[in-house]
Amino acid sequence: MYENGILYYVFEKEMYDKGPSSLNVISSADGGFTWSGEKEILPADADHEPAACLPDKSSYTLYYSSDSQNPGKSYASASVYKIKLDREFTPSASAVPIDLQEKQGILLYDVSIKNKESYFLYSQNYLTDNRLILKSISSS
Repeated sequence: MYENGILYYVFEKEMYDKGPSSLNVISSADGGFTWSGEKEILPADADHEPAACLPDKSSYTLYYSSDSQNPGKSYASASVYKIKLDREFTPSASAVPIDLQEKQGILLYDVSIKNKESYFLYSQNYLTDNRLILKSISSS
């Protein structure tokens, strides 16, 4: 995400695939030549996969998939969440699950919001079917 001359990179930090991972952010004021200020946003208490971090006037909304309701089940039982962050990337509220009305696990890739519609791009059942889905949900 690029905002006010600063490039922000939100990433997953994990020791091994499908293991517990934190979500972190670093920033660059020189277009990505150097990076600094690594900060943990979410602790490594589940397998978190970042998708999108969208700014608004006074905060950010981070969208991600996670197996936090079924730790250790990773992609097979992951769900989608959003969490509000302040301008220092500190959570200002608890994570909120987003119901995409799917029975299988979800690996969220991206989120876009336009004209009161939220668009979610994700893989359903990533390890087996790996179906790519674009779903819209009305915000009104």
